[in-house]
Amino acid sequence: MKRKGGKTYGKVVATLNVLMEIPDPPPPEDYSSPFMSIKEWLYHLADTNQCEKHISVFGFGFLESPSRLMLCLEGSNTYKIDENTVEHRRDFKPVSYKYFVLPKEEFANLPKEQVAQRVKDELLEFFKTAKFHDSFLSKGDAISLSYMGNIWTK
Repeated sequence: MKRKGGKTYGKVVATLNVLMEIPDPPPPEDYSSPFMSIKEWLYHLADTNQCEKHISVFGFGFLESPSRLMLCLEGSNTYKIDENTVEHRRDFKPVSYKYFVLPKEEFANLPKEQVAQRVKDELLEFFKTAKFHDSFLSKGDAISLSYMGNIWTK
């Protein structure tokens, strides 16, 4: 767990401790996903995962390496431990294929903002489908995308 927090206001010190789990290490450099598109990956996730716990935010994030760009999915909740401490816990990870390698031919030469916008557009299209509405993802309070914050809320 990592701790963050503490601000000074004049002579008063206000402290909020935020406990966060250490993220999983990225997959090995030779990792590949069997899916040809974000839509195919999302449909697989919807078909093969359930969530036993309520999730506040399902987050889609980007992982970058010199040779590839990937999307990943996790679900988290925030718990108030005491008056000055909150803890962010990862309460959901897909059972398989947590990562999707973005196709180089579509995404490699785009700036980060355009990559994020294209991924957001594909996610928003997925949110319109019956597959999404019947899936665990629609049971959360919100869905976020790196660099953009919440892109869907209940």
